[in-house]
Amino acid sequence: MSGGADVRPSLLLANLGGIDEVLALARVAEEAGATRAWLTETNGPDALVAAAALASRTTLEVGTAVVSAATRTPPVLAMAAADLAHLSGRPVHLGLGAGGQVVVEAWHGLDLAGSVARIDDALTIVRQALDGGRTDHVGSQWRSRGFRLSSPPATPVRLYVGGMGPRMLELAAARADGLITSWMGVEGVAARAAALHAAAAAAGRAPGSVRLLARAYVAVTDDPAPVREAVRAELVEYLVSPPYGRAFAALGWGDEVDGAEGAFARGDREAATASVSDALLDDMLIAGPAGTCRRRLAELRAAGADEVLVQPVPHARAGDPSGTVRACFGG
Repeated sequence: MSGGADVRPSLLLANLGGIDEVLALARVAEEAGATRAWLTETNGPDALVAAAALASRTTLEVGTAVVSAATRTPPVLAMAAADLAHLSGRPVHLGLGAGGQVVVEAWHGLDLAGSVARIDDALTIVRQALDGGRTDHVGSQWRSRGFRLSSPPATPVRLYVGGMGPRMLELAAARADGLITSWMGVEGVAARAAALHAAAAAAGRAPGSVRLLARAYVAVTDDPAPVREAVRAELVEYLVSPPYGRAFAALGWGDEVDGAEGAFARGDREAATASVSDALLDDMLIAGPAGTCRRRLAELRAAGADEVLVQPVPHARAGDPSGTVRACFGG
């Protein structure tokens, strides 16, 4: 493992409802001993607005895991990151990803093509701005010249790439402070850690300079069956999404991907859900008593994750976010 990360996991706030729920769960985590919270973004809350609220109202370090590099320009991202650093007085962690096809193309009316180059351009421009200089970059997806922050951050802003494919891994290894992965069990994390470290070495990066962050979907419960069935249905949405489907197939779940895609194309949602095998569910979901969940989180660390991001299964999927947070961070 690299980076000298703390053993204690971090909190990932995702799919919880409104900003009030996000803030409330962050306070529960803070009281339980968490030191860092990450936010993701789909259709609300706005991750950077929520991060600003956490930065000004809690002692938590804040980060995004992730926001799309397509829906905000790099200068806007740089301004937001600098403001978060000023509000908190602590390091800030800015994770950038492609954004899903529905989010980028259907909702925002933008083009998802060129995502790797877009994130690469954003990393360059954001870093130029955060370092206090004027931007000077013309890329294939983003260009910026002459922008300069009025007040650069005094605390570090670390930049991460979020993604599951090999090109995102290579980009993170060459250009970022770390890679954020999702939907991976122990074997997937171990393989990703080895690939990331090899790619970083090939790019001339110092050992330990590129960190692997693994998202973990967690529900602490004495009755995991309802959670498992709710998450089984949720996983279908990822299996039939082409980028995620390719990533799942590369991890050895090709039969599940083919089954879900075929059933979904026929309009048979029940069969698509049934294609999510128990083995896949066991790998992607951590659900059970507190001791079991803590053990499996530790296994992800041992497999090569420098930091594990605990994403509590929400109430909408039969989870107990507050109970999960207390069990994972209060032990």
